Amino acid sequence: MKYVLIQTAIGDYRQNVLSIVSQKLGDEFTILCGHEYFEESTKTRINIKNVRYIDNIFFYRRKFLFQKDCMRAGIKAESVILELNPRIVNVWLIIFARKLLGRKTVLWGHAWPRYGKMAKSDRVRNVLRNLADILILYTKKQAVELKEKEPRSKLIVAPNSLYFKDDMWCKHSQQRDFIYVGRLIKQKKPELMIKAFIAFTENNEDSTLIIVGDGPEKARLEKIVENNNLNDRIKFKGHISDLGTLRQLYRTAVASVSPGYVGLSITQSLSFGVPMIISKNENHAPEIEAAKEGFNTEFFNTDSVQDLASKYQYFYENKNLWSERAESIINDCKDNYTAEKMADSIIKAFQDG
Repeated sequence: MKYVLIQTAIGDYRQNVLSIVSQKLGDEFTILCGHEYFEESTKTRINIKNVRYIDNIFFYRRKFLFQKDCMRAGIKAESVILELNPRIVNVWLIIFARKLLGRKTVLWGHAWPRYGKMAKSDRVRNVLRNLADILILYTKKQAVELKEKEPRSKLIVAPNSLYFKDDMWCKHSQQRDFIYVGRLIKQKKPELMIKAFIAFTENNEDSTLIIVGDGPEKARLEKIVENNNLNDRIKFKGHISDLGTLRQLYRTAVASVSPGYVGLSITQSLSFGVPMIISKNENHAPEIEAAKEGFNTEFFNTDSVQDLASKYQYFYENKNLWSERAESIINDCKDNYTAEKMADSIIKAFQDG
């Protein structure tokens, strides 16, 4: 095995990026991954011939992980990309072994812990970062920040992307709806989004809230909708990865919603020319870098049902203005977030590593 990528789990959002990597590197490229991530709602859903499944052994309440059957491949590979995650035991073992053998190692992930660069846990993450020969990061901002802290680091930016450039388009029609795409977990605050939409419907008889995704909160959220007799206005679609189906859902959306922290869904929304309503003071993922207030984003006061409801109203009243801006939003996204650009960065890391 020449090029080896080892991951905890790989969602379908990586299908396009890794299919390009697979096509360009061919049979010399192997993916080793488990079936589930630390958060069980994230599961491996990619269809690429180079994938080999390995066992994920979680322990201490799923806070730590050891992966079986990847040690030999990870150590012997000419070039290997591991997760920049200090909670994965085999990452430490492989990187130490490769150091002893004089082999380079690439780490891929977020520069900082979930709670930012000042988090106490960054001390451990910093040790792991310093063991890497190359780091793949998701945003230019994180690369600049890390370069200031660790000038010797070799960094490659792979903007977190979903779609091929030619697939980033949408023919909009009667834009009056709102859409959420993501996991239905408490951290994402979907209940807040629903309560704000319920308040919005008191003065609106036209819009629908479309919810795409699954998770442990789904049944409880459906009950809230049923108790408010809004099954015809708030629709749960389950997990959807098909591009054509998603494009159809975004076609009537005047805005998407991020009631909690922003993740990869922002680049999806912008790929279809749909702006996003975002909670202002969250511990956002690095993808927040794509948000440009007043151009492709409007923020609401965090945890405020009333303010989010007012943003629904604002977008509904100004739907024609936002519809006219759709093409500009798509083109801006094409300039920065494409599967081709992300794949090229991963391939460069393999070849340099």
